[in-house]
Amino acid sequence: MRLQHYATASVGWHVLLVAVANDDDNKVLGYCGATYAPSHRAAQLDSLGVDEAHRRQGIASALLKEVERRLYERQVTQIDVVLRAPHASRLEGKPGADDGRGDGYAEYAAASFLQSFDYQPVQRVEPSSTDADAFELWSKSLNNKK
Repeated sequence: MRLQHYATASVGWHVLLVAVANDDDNKVLGYCGATYAPSHRAAQLDSLGVDEAHRRQGIASALLKEVERRLYERQVTQIDVVLRAPHASRLEGKPGADDGRGDGYAEYAAASFLQSFDYQPVQRVEPSSTDADAFELWSKSLNNKK
């Protein structure tokens, strides 16, 4: 696997990394993108995904580590992520016991993954109606990154 970097300037700045297979097909295995504002030294993790057939091989971790490194090089000191918050009832019992396809599992897995990279929940925003999901803001400080 190799990482290819694509960066574009628009409103703020965007860093996009794509993991590509080391073969003749150059198949895209995953991607990770973040938008940052140099004047605020802050970034928003916009996207992170890995092809289903290539999950659990460290691709998402490699992508996130490299995006964080590149943001740190650009003097970004904080990265924020917004997640849809699973309803508590979805996570009662054993999340993940249903092979990752159960209701609420994706949000649980995303939160667990972010926690493994020292992201912390900062704020929860409750929905204004009963049929909407809550959202959570997660954040990581890059001030102490070495």
